[in-house]
Amino acid sequence: MRRTGGRGHRLTRSWQRPPPSGRNQPMSNKTKVRRLAPGPDRDKVAAELKKKYDSGTSIRALAEETGRSYGGVHRLLADAGVTFRSRGGDRRSAES
Repeated sequence: MRRTGGRGHRLTRSWQRPPPSGRNQPMSNKTKVRRLAPGPDRDKVAAELKKKYDSGTSIRALAEETGRSYGGVHRLLADAGVTFRSRGGDRRSAES
């Protein structure tokens, strides 16, 4: 228990303390994006991501571009029926 400043004899217990104000929280550079519910909006976003992925854009680049997580983009691509490339990048450009 700790004494609260300026309140005289009142004590607060650790479980009664308010949550931290965010001063010590790391800042994220990603904006909050709402989770897409199943339906035409989700299908549209998935189709756009699929087109970009099929043209060679990486999942990480798509995630950064759209403000979504890697897993969220991967899930949308899987739902769109994408055939995923093997790990390690596009090998065809290195062989040319």
